[in-house]
Amino acid sequence: MFARVEGDLQVWRFEGRDLPPITMTLRLAEAARAAVMRIAQARSGSPLLPSCLHGPSAPGAAHRHAYWLPLDLDDDGLIDHLAVHVPVGLSDAASTLLDRLGSVDLHGWGQLAAVPTKPPSALIGPARLWLSDLPFVGPLHAHAHDPARPRPGRSAVAQLARELGRLGRALPGADIQTIDGPDAAAFLAGSRAMRLPTQPVCGWFALQFDAVVAGPLAVGFGSHFGLGLLRPRDD
Repeated sequence: MFARVEGDLQVWRFEGRDLPPITMTLRLAEAARAAVMRIAQARSGSPLLPSCLHGPSAPGAAHRHAYWLPLDLDDDGLIDHLAVHVPVGLSDAASTLLDRLGSVDLHGWGQLAAVPTKPPSALIGPARLWLSDLPFVGPLHAHAHDPARPRPGRSAVAQLARELGRLGRALPGADIQTIDGPDAAAFLAGSRAMRLPTQPVCGWFALQFDAVVAGPLAVGFGSHFGLGLLRPRDD
């Protein structure tokens, strides 16, 4: 059973003893993107990135541009790797920029040396069972007055199912089950650039697909900066 990674994937290993906690995922992903923007500025005089790294061309477009994914591959609570997954594929210009990424300057933490490495199976799979590695955050708020009673279609499960369909991938059907996980608030506090959804709906999930799929797989608000990351598991 084999499923091929869509698009292009590059992975770096962070070196050093003082690595940031996984709750700094958003900040580190934003810092990694900013590092590549500085490389672009130095090369061309403009920080604007190629479209495959920058974002969709229109609101509501499929999520085919870059995902900047900090990873804790040894499950010790510290970010030890960075993956950049581009489902639409890297242009030559984008590939040149990423090839020059050698460090990430994390504000308030310091500079992290980044060494290219092979994509790990713990990120790719393929597998039928995928579990939340970081919390899913729905892009829509729950309710104007009572977050404990979300509007129809705005529960975490409903939003997750809808967001899977916006990935621009031909994913098989999936059985979605809620699982236990830490409070998502700590993961949401780290962003320095994104405007968080009001009264966010969050959750941790197990997705049992009808057929094997390959990762990386991240979905929901902040997924292009690491939130909503799912990891493959043996079922």
